Amino acid sequence: MGGHPESLRPFADGNTAAVKSGVYSGRVLAPRAAEIRDALLSLPHVEPLDVLAAEEIGSVIATLEAIDRELEERPKQAARRTLLEHKARLGRELRQWLDMFGALPKSRWQFSRELGRPSFMEEVERRVREAQERNGRS
Repeated sequence: MGGHPESLRPFADGNTAAVKSGVYSGRVLAPRAAEIRDALLSLPHVEPLDVLAAEEIGSVIATLEAIDRELEERPKQAARRTLLEHKARLGRELRQWLDMFGALPKSRWQFSRELGRPSFMEEVERRVREAQERNGRS
C-alpha cells in the first residue's frame, strides 16, 4: 500500500474534509438548521410541540442556502439543472411549512383573525340566547 505511517493521522471528529458540497450533508447543515430552529421556537405563538416543524423548516432553509452557495461557486457545473430543480421543490416545501407554522405575514394575519372569532360552542350559545330573547325568555 505504501505511504508513510508516521505521517498518517486520523481526522478529528466532525471532519468535513471530504465534503465537496454541503447540499447533501446533514452534518454540514446541522448548525445552521439548529440556529433557524431556535429562532422559530422563540416566536410568541410557538409551543414546545412545534419543535418538529421548526426543525424541518430549519433543515429546508439550510439546504436552500447551501444550494445558493453551490450555484454561486460553480455556475457552469453539470449538476446545475438538478440543483435548480431541487431548489424549486424545496422552495415550495418551505412556503407550505412556513404557512402552517404561522411564519408568513398572511398566515399570521389569518391566525390572529381566527383567535378573534368565537368558537363553535360560543356561537351556538349566542344564538340560543338570541332566540330565547326573541321569544321573551331569558
